[in-house]
Amino acid sequence: MRVVEPSLQAPWENASPPDTRVVVRRLLAFVVDGVLVWLVAGVVGRPLTPLHLTVGFLGSSVSVLQLVFGKPVAPFWPLVAPVLLLYFITFEALFGLTPGKALTGLRVVNRDGTRAGLGSVALRNLLRLVEGWNALLWLGCAAILLSPQRQRIGDRLAGTLVADARSVPASYLSRGSARRRAFYCALGLPLAYLASLLLAYLNPAPVMVDRAWSGGQPAVLSSDLTAQLSGTVAVSSRWSVDQPRRTGRFLTYTVRYEVVTNWPRRSHICYATARLSWANSPGLWIEGWTPYDLTTRCLGSARHTYAM
Repeated sequence: MRVVEPSLQAPWENASPPDTRVVVRRLLAFVVDGVLVWLVAGVVGRPLTPLHLTVGFLGSSVSVLQLVFGKPVAPFWPLVAPVLLLYFITFEALFGLTPGKALTGLRVVNRDGTRAGLGSVALRNLLRLVEGWNALLWLGCAAILLSPQRQRIGDRLAGTLVADARSVPASYLSRGSARRRAFYCALGLPLAYLASLLLAYLNPAPVMVDRAWSGGQPAVLSSDLTAQLSGTVAVSSRWSVDQPRRTGRFLTYTVRYEVVTNWPRRSHICYATARLSWANSPGLWIEGWTPYDLTTRCLGSARHTYAM
């Protein structure tokens, strides 16, 4: 009887190379993943998003001086970068793909078609921050189009490819391993959310003084200030925010700013005391510290309180 010896070659060594002609599908996958990253950053990062304070001429009318205090609607950009890295590194290291790549039938693999390790996945995604920067976005796109295997710069350094999942069977996980990893991954989002809530409650972020921000509803208008001061409000400058202090269930910030009025021309020192409370948003998640009320007082005038 003839004995057939087993081959010493791995099953993918005799197969065709990974199919990397998937540029359009990569773009679609990135759009899907980008939306998911933005949503995750918005939920997890919402409690950590600092409040913005603006005193200046805002809105459509440059003749109205407003004091605006609140949180931006969009996720705070310094929180998006770590969420983006954790999202891509976690999914690609555990499963070899992200939800966007799963929908478009793609996988991240080594050059030989095997599953990429944690080090390779981390390296390719760390370079994503550089390649995704607006000023260098063209460079990452050019690298993909000029590469024979459609690799961006991060892929070349990490030795990875993005290929059609059907052409890389060696990268597949067993069903049991995939289920276990999916279970652990599903625990990650609520745990990260709880950690952000705890951090935001114990260590609230300082209020950011931001003249460029114009979101939210104004708490104080120039007409309100005019009622306190003698003359028409002209401009506000030299303003600062103290560190928060806890008073009962509230966080209290003290804002100091200078208001200049016309007729008579005079400079007034004004103070605003902003109180924050821990509150839920209209949705299912906790908003964190949100404005409760704002009390303004200019030297030599009465105190005015505005509910927020």
